[in-house]
Amino acid sequence: MRVLIVEDEEHLREGLRALIEKMGHQVTVASDGEEGLAAVQAVAFDLIVSDFNMPRKTGLELHAALDSRMQERFMLYTADLDALRDAPAGVHRLPKWSSVSELRATLQTLLEGCDG
Repeated sequence: MRVLIVEDEEHLREGLRALIEKMGHQVTVASDGEEGLAAVQAVAFDLIVSDFNMPRKTGLELHAALDSRMQERFMLYTADLDALRDAPAGVHRLPKWSSVSELRATLQTLLEGCDG
């Protein structure tokens, strides 16, 4: 599966990359919402994992710019409680303070859903 990580904090971006690659998936990274949107326009991804607060375009602005198929394959991974609470219906949400095992399980569930 192809996963796009959109995260402006390098240590978090690289940590997510390492985890998802260890799960056996191909990973592309973007450091903000604009880069993420450009990546989505160039390559078909099975899942997008995005932070909320980023320069140039927030995670929810990125989500709104996606087609409906990709909106269903989008996970908001953020410490912003308002973003987690106020995200549109259908946006998968996970707080950054979740455990690694919870993050791995959520990613696995979402990626398995992409198969069908």
